[in-house]
Formats: sequence, C-alpha cells, structure tokens
Amino acid sequence: MTKTAQNDVLGMDTASLLIESDLSAPLTLSTSGAPDSGLSALPNADRLVILDKSVEGWQNLAQGTLSGSDVYVIDPTRDGLTQIGEILGFYNSVKNLHIVSHGNAGSFTLAGRSIDASNLNSNQLAWRDRFTDDADILLYGCNIAADSSGLNFIKTLGDLTGADVAASVDLTGATAAGGNWILEANYGQIESNLAFTEARSRLTQAFCPTLKFNIQIS
Repeated sequence: MTKTAQNDVLGMDTASLLIESDLSAPLTLSTSGAPDSGLSALPNADRLVILDKSVEGWQNLAQGTLSGSDVYVIDPTRDGLTQIGEILGFYNSVKNLHIVSHGNAGSFTLAGRSIDASNLNSNQLAWRDRFTDDADILLYGCNIAADSSGLNFIKTLGDLTGADVAASVDLTGATAAGGNWILEANYGQIESNLAFTEARSRLTQAFCPTLKFNIQIS
C-alpha cells in the first residue's frame, strides 16, 4: 500500500525492499505495516527503524533490516525529532524504535541537527503514548554514551518517553574502521535485538548478531 508523508521512506514488504532505482530521489512511503490514511484503526509496530541519510551506506542497512520492520529515512530538510513524532503518530503502539545516525558523546545527529539532553522536551513526552510498556529505543550513533553527559542523555530520553534506552560508548560500524555493533550502555532492561539480518551483517563486516549490554545506569 502506498502512503503519503513529508519524510522520505523506504518500504519494506517482509524481506522485499520497494525503492526507486535513483536513491537520491524522494522515496515513496510504502511499508507492510505503515497505515493508510483511510484506515479507521491504527496498526501496531514491532520495530521501527529510522535512518539518517548522513550515515554512509544507509541504503545497505535499509536493505538488511529484519522482516517485518518499518523503515523510514529522515528528510534532511525538516526537523528530525518532529518527523519521528509524526511517524509514531501513524501507529497505535510501537514496541521498538531503532535510530541509526551519527553521534557524539551526549548527542546524536538527525537531519543535520545535534540532539542532546537540552533539546529534548515535552514533544518526546508525547512519544510515551505510542510506546508499549516494555518499549526499547536503540541509538546506534558512535560514542553517544561515552561519558557522563551521554549517560545523562539516555536517562533523560528514557524518563521522557517511558522507554528503555541503549547506546554505544565507542565507535559503531565496520570492524575495519575500528567499530562494532555492540550497544554497551543501557537505561532500563533492553529486550530488543539488532534491527538487521545476520546475512547483511556478514556482508557489511560490521554487525554482531546479539546485542550485549554492559553498563547499567539507574
């Protein structure tokens, strides 16, 4: 089904990716789970994957998401947090939110804007209404939880949204570049696994099939 939205979206139909051949052009929102504006009841989502176009190889990651994922590519011309709020509004409930972007200690970047504890606000409090009681948010950006500002950031995000939050304390990405795909810090009990298939993980030489959580904050 084809939907309308102002942000770019990759459509996932189970294992099939429906995208235009020109990846620089706007993509159509057409996901197996995303709702039609004419539906009277909003659907539930097990896994939403948000991709920022600044991440090198985002197309590769989009093609490697687990079956049943709804994958959205952030429009770089609009506020990223606003877009996530709009996407969450498509759904009755969301169990897991995966945000793939660049990061620094205490922040991550969406649509060219640095997101840290100071610019989280009541808009994120509204996300709580869409998350399930055991929802997880996984932040894949490098070094987000590398210091006390990062630990405070994931705690603030968790307190606002009611979700458990995981983030990395080091480089995320290809092992050849010194990265890994382990999210070492978590606020709350993380139950979600990575959003990407093991086959895609081997192809990119980057992913670990099982998340490990080593730093617990309260």
